[in-house]
Amino acid sequence: SAFFPSPFQEAAILTIDAWCQQMLNEHAFDTGNPFDETLVADEDALLDEACRDYWRQQCYPLGGSALARTLDYWKDVDTLKKRTRPLIRPAPRAAKSLAPLIRKLDAQFGQGTGALDSRWPEIVGEQLARVSEPVKLVKGRAGQGGALELRVVGPAAAFVQHQSAEIIGRVNLFLGEGAIERLRISQGPIKPRKARVQASRRPPERPLDAARDEALAQSVEAAPADGLKKALMRLGRAALKSGDGSGPAR
Repeated sequence: SAFFPSPFQEAAILTIDAWCQQMLNEHAFDTGNPFDETLVADEDALLDEACRDYWRQQCYPLGGSALARTLDYWKDVDTLKKRTRPLIRPAPRAAKSLAPLIRKLDAQFGQGTGALDSRWPEIVGEQLARVSEPVKLVKGRAGQGGALELRVVGPAAAFVQHQSAEIIGRVNLFLGEGAIERLRISQGPIKPRKARVQASRRPPERPLDAARDEALAQSVEAAPADGLKKALMRLGRAALKSGDGSGPAR
Protein backbone atom coordinates (compact mmCIF):
# COMPACT_ATOMS: atom_id res chain seq x y z
CA SER A 1 0.00 0.00 0.00
CA ALA A 2 3.01 2.30 0.42
CA PHE A 3 3.72 2.14 -3.34
CA PHE A 4 0.12 2.17 -4.56
CA PRO A 5 -1.86 4.98 -2.92
CA SER A 6 -5.55 4.38 -2.28
CA PRO A 7 -8.24 6.47 -4.07
CA PHE A 8 -8.84 8.34 -0.82
CA GLN A 9 -5.23 9.54 -0.80
CA GLU A 10 -5.60 10.85 -4.36
CA ALA A 11 -8.96 12.53 -3.76
CA ALA A 12 -9.02 16.32 -4.03
CA ILE A 13 -9.72 18.35 -0.92
CA LEU A 14 -12.07 21.22 -1.80
CA THR A 15 -14.16 23.79 0.00
CA ILE A 16 -17.91 23.63 -0.61
CA ASP A 17 -17.69 26.67 -2.93
CA ALA A 18 -14.88 25.12 -4.95
CA TRP A 19 -16.70 21.79 -5.18
CA CYS A 20 -19.87 23.51 -6.43
CA GLN A 21 -17.84 25.37 -9.02
CA GLN A 22 -16.22 22.13 -10.18
CA MET A 23 -19.59 20.37 -10.50
CA LEU A 24 -21.05 23.27 -12.50
CA ASN A 25 -18.09 23.23 -14.87
CA GLU A 26 -18.09 19.44 -15.34
CA HIS A 27 -21.86 19.19 -15.86
CA ALA A 28 -22.56 22.52 -17.56
CA PHE A 29 -24.27 20.92 -20.55
CA ASP A 30 -26.52 18.72 -18.40
CA THR A 31 -27.59 21.58 -16.12
CA GLY A 32 -27.99 24.20 -18.85
CA ASN A 33 -25.36 26.54 -17.38
CA PRO A 34 -22.67 28.48 -19.30
CA PHE A 35 -19.37 26.64 -19.74
CA ASP A 36 -17.40 29.66 -18.51
CA GLU A 37 -19.56 30.32 -15.43
CA THR A 38 -17.70 31.55 -12.38
CA LEU A 39 -18.83 31.46 -8.76
CA VAL A 40 -19.15 34.87 -7.11
CA ALA A 41 -18.90 34.69 -3.36
CA ASP A 42 -19.54 38.41 -2.77
CA GLU A 43 -22.02 40.31 -4.95
CA ASP A 44 -21.27 43.70 -3.38
CA ALA A 45 -18.84 44.69 -6.14
CA LEU A 46 -21.39 43.75 -8.83
CA LEU A 47 -24.09 45.82 -7.11
CA ASP A 48 -21.72 48.78 -6.83
CA GLU A 49 -20.87 48.58 -10.54
CA ALA A 50 -24.53 48.26 -11.54
CA CYS A 51 -25.54 51.29 -9.45
CA ARG A 52 -22.76 53.43 -10.91
CA ASP A 53 -23.72 52.39 -14.46
CA TYR A 54 -27.36 53.26 -13.77
CA TRP A 55 -26.41 56.62 -12.25
CA ARG A 56 -24.23 57.46 -15.22
CA GLN A 57 -26.77 56.39 -17.85
CA GLN A 58 -30.04 57.50 -16.25
CA CYS A 59 -29.24 60.34 -13.85
CA TYR A 60 -26.49 62.31 -15.63
CA PRO A 61 -28.73 63.30 -18.58
CA LEU A 62 -31.46 64.70 -16.27
CA GLY A 63 -31.95 68.36 -15.68
CA GLY A 64 -34.31 70.84 -14.10
CA SER A 65 -37.17 69.54 -11.97
CA ALA A 66 -36.52 65.89 -12.92
CA LEU A 67 -32.96 66.09 -11.56
CA ALA A 68 -34.18 67.87 -8.42
CA ARG A 69 -36.78 65.18 -7.69
CA THR A 70 -34.18 62.45 -8.28
CA LEU A 71 -31.67 64.07 -5.93
CA ASP A 72 -34.39 64.45 -3.28
CA TYR A 73 -34.79 60.66 -3.29
CA TRP A 74 -31.22 59.57 -4.17
CA LYS A 75 -28.66 62.04 -2.93
CA ASP A 76 -25.78 60.14 -4.52
CA VAL A 77 -24.71 56.72 -5.79
CA ASP A 78 -24.21 55.38 -2.27
CA THR A 79 -27.82 56.25 -1.38
CA LEU A 80 -29.02 54.53 -4.55
CA LYS A 81 -27.03 51.42 -3.63
CA LYS A 82 -28.35 51.43 -0.07
CA ARG A 83 -31.97 51.66 -1.17
CA THR A 84 -31.55 49.13 -3.98
CA ARG A 85 -29.98 46.36 -1.92
CA PRO A 86 -33.26 45.14 -0.28
CA LEU A 87 -34.89 44.86 -3.73
CA ILE A 88 -32.47 42.19 -4.96
CA ARG A 89 -32.86 39.83 -2.03
CA PRO A 90 -34.31 36.46 -3.07
CA ALA A 91 -37.95 35.89 -2.29
CA PRO A 92 -38.56 33.82 0.86
CA ARG A 93 -39.49 30.20 0.40
CA ALA A 94 -43.18 29.41 0.24
CA ALA A 95 -43.06 27.32 3.40
CA LYS A 96 -41.46 30.18 5.34
CA SER A 97 -43.95 32.71 3.97
CA LEU A 98 -46.95 30.53 4.82
CA ALA A 99 -45.73 29.53 8.27
CA PRO A 100 -47.45 32.44 10.15
CA LEU A 101 -50.75 31.76 8.35
CA ILE A 102 -50.54 28.03 9.07
CA ARG A 103 -49.85 28.69 12.75
CA LYS A 104 -52.82 31.08 12.90
CA LEU A 105 -55.18 28.61 11.23
CA ASP A 106 -53.96 25.77 13.43
CA ALA A 107 -54.52 27.90 16.53
CA GLN A 108 -58.00 28.83 15.35
CA PHE A 109 -59.25 25.52 13.98
CA GLY A 110 -56.71 22.81 14.81
CA GLN A 111 -56.96 19.34 13.37
CA GLY A 112 -60.53 18.87 14.59
CA THR A 113 -62.30 15.63 15.39
CA GLY A 114 -62.01 14.35 11.81
CA ALA A 115 -58.33 13.53 12.31
CA LEU A 116 -59.11 11.95 15.67
CA ASP A 117 -62.01 9.84 14.43
CA SER A 118 -60.08 8.35 11.51
CA ARG A 119 -57.35 7.08 13.89
CA TRP A 120 -59.34 6.67 17.09
CA PRO A 121 -58.51 2.96 17.60
CA GLU A 122 -54.79 3.71 17.24
CA ILE A 123 -55.03 6.54 19.77
CA VAL A 124 -57.10 4.98 22.56
CA GLY A 125 -57.02 1.29 21.69
CA GLU A 126 -59.59 -1.06 20.21
CA GLN A 127 -61.47 -1.61 23.48
CA LEU A 128 -62.22 2.06 24.08
CA ALA A 129 -62.78 2.76 20.37
CA ARG A 130 -65.64 0.22 20.29
CA VAL A 131 -67.63 2.13 22.94
CA SER A 132 -66.70 5.77 22.26
CA GLU A 133 -66.24 8.30 19.48
CA PRO A 134 -64.90 11.90 19.42
CA VAL A 135 -67.65 14.43 18.74
CA LYS A 136 -66.26 17.91 19.26
CA LEU A 137 -62.92 19.53 20.04
CA VAL A 138 -63.24 22.83 21.92
CA LYS A 139 -60.18 25.09 21.86
CA GLY A 140 -58.99 26.59 25.12
CA ARG A 141 -58.56 30.32 25.73
CA ALA A 142 -55.45 32.33 26.55
CA GLY A 143 -53.05 29.46 26.01
CA GLN A 144 -55.05 26.96 28.08
CA GLY A 145 -55.77 23.44 26.93
CA GLY A 146 -59.09 22.63 25.31
CA ALA A 147 -61.77 20.05 25.93
CA LEU A 148 -62.66 16.94 23.95
CA GLU A 149 -66.29 15.87 23.88
CA LEU A 150 -66.85 12.13 23.62
CA ARG A 151 -70.02 10.22 22.95
CA VAL A 152 -70.00 6.96 24.89
CA VAL A 153 -72.29 3.96 24.92
CA GLY A 154 -74.31 4.20 28.15
CA PRO A 155 -73.01 1.21 30.15
CA ALA A 156 -69.37 2.09 29.33
CA ALA A 157 -69.52 5.71 30.55
CA ALA A 158 -68.12 4.86 33.99
CA PHE A 159 -65.28 2.88 32.44
CA VAL A 160 -64.36 5.72 30.06
CA GLN A 161 -64.53 8.23 32.92
CA HIS A 162 -62.13 6.05 34.92
CA GLN A 163 -59.72 6.02 31.94
CA SER A 164 -60.02 9.79 31.26
CA ALA A 165 -56.47 10.67 32.36
CA GLU A 166 -55.00 8.00 30.09
CA ILE A 167 -57.23 9.09 27.18
CA ILE A 168 -56.15 12.72 27.58
CA GLY A 169 -52.50 11.69 27.56
CA ARG A 170 -52.89 9.62 24.41
CA VAL A 171 -54.84 12.32 22.58
CA ASN A 172 -52.18 14.89 23.48
CA LEU A 173 -49.53 12.59 22.03
CA PHE A 174 -51.45 12.82 18.74
CA LEU A 175 -52.52 16.50 18.78
CA GLY A 176 -49.57 17.95 20.67
CA GLU A 177 -48.68 18.48 24.30
CA GLY A 178 -51.35 20.39 26.21
CA ALA A 179 -53.90 20.32 23.36
CA ILE A 180 -56.68 19.13 25.68
CA GLU A 181 -56.97 19.22 29.46
CA ARG A 182 -60.36 17.64 30.10
CA LEU A 183 -63.02 15.35 28.64
CA ARG A 184 -66.73 15.97 28.29
CA ILE A 185 -68.57 12.68 28.23
CA SER A 186 -72.11 12.34 26.92
CA GLN A 187 -74.00 9.08 26.75
CA GLY A 188 -75.66 7.94 23.55
CA PRO A 189 -75.48 5.55 20.62
CA ILE A 190 -72.39 5.67 18.38
CA LYS A 191 -72.00 4.70 14.76
CA PRO A 192 -70.46 1.30 14.05
CA ARG A 193 -66.75 1.63 13.50
CA LYS A 194 -66.90 0.00 10.06
CA ALA A 195 -69.55 2.43 8.80
CA ARG A 196 -67.54 5.43 10.00
CA VAL A 197 -64.40 4.21 8.27
CA GLN A 198 -66.27 3.52 5.03
CA ALA A 199 -67.84 6.99 5.10
CA SER A 200 -64.43 8.61 5.52
CA ARG A 201 -62.97 6.51 2.69
CA ARG A 202 -65.71 6.95 0.10
CA PRO A 203 -64.13 6.28 -3.32
CA PRO A 204 -64.07 9.21 -5.78
CA GLU A 205 -66.56 9.19 -8.61
CA ARG A 206 -65.27 8.31 -12.04
CA PRO A 207 -65.90 10.92 -14.75
CA LEU A 208 -68.28 10.19 -17.61
CA ASP A 209 -66.53 8.89 -20.72
CA ALA A 210 -65.83 11.45 -23.45
CA ALA A 211 -68.29 10.07 -26.05
CA ARG A 212 -71.27 10.05 -23.69
CA ASP A 213 -70.35 13.45 -22.28
CA GLU A 214 -70.20 14.94 -25.79
CA ALA A 215 -73.57 13.38 -26.70
CA LEU A 216 -75.06 14.83 -23.52
CA ALA A 217 -73.65 18.28 -24.34
CA GLN A 218 -75.21 18.18 -27.81
CA SER A 219 -78.58 17.17 -26.37
CA VAL A 220 -78.73 20.27 -24.11
CA GLU A 221 -77.23 22.66 -26.68
CA ALA A 222 -80.65 24.20 -27.35
CA ALA A 223 -81.16 25.26 -23.73
CA PRO A 224 -81.91 29.02 -23.65
CA ALA A 225 -79.59 30.06 -20.79
CA ASP A 226 -76.10 29.09 -19.65
CA GLY A 227 -77.29 28.48 -16.10
CA LEU A 228 -80.00 26.09 -17.26
CA LYS A 229 -77.57 24.36 -19.61
CA LYS A 230 -75.06 23.78 -16.79
CA ALA A 231 -77.80 22.45 -14.51
CA LEU A 232 -79.01 20.05 -17.18
CA MET A 233 -75.44 18.85 -17.77
CA ARG A 234 -74.95 18.12 -14.06
CA LEU A 235 -78.29 16.30 -13.87
CA GLY A 236 -77.57 14.30 -17.03
CA ARG A 237 -74.09 13.26 -15.88
CA ALA A 238 -75.44 12.16 -12.50
CA ALA A 239 -78.24 10.15 -14.13
CA LEU A 240 -75.92 8.43 -16.60
CA LYS A 241 -73.37 7.56 -13.92
CA SER A 242 -76.11 6.29 -11.63
CA GLY A 243 -77.45 4.10 -14.40
CA ASP A 244 -74.13 2.35 -15.09
CA GLY A 245 -73.04 2.16 -11.45
CA SER A 246 -69.98 4.42 -11.86
CA GLY A 247 -71.15 6.89 -9.24
CA PRO A 248 -74.06 7.93 -7.04
CA ALA A 249 -76.67 10.26 -8.42
CA ARG A 250 -76.60 13.81 -7.20
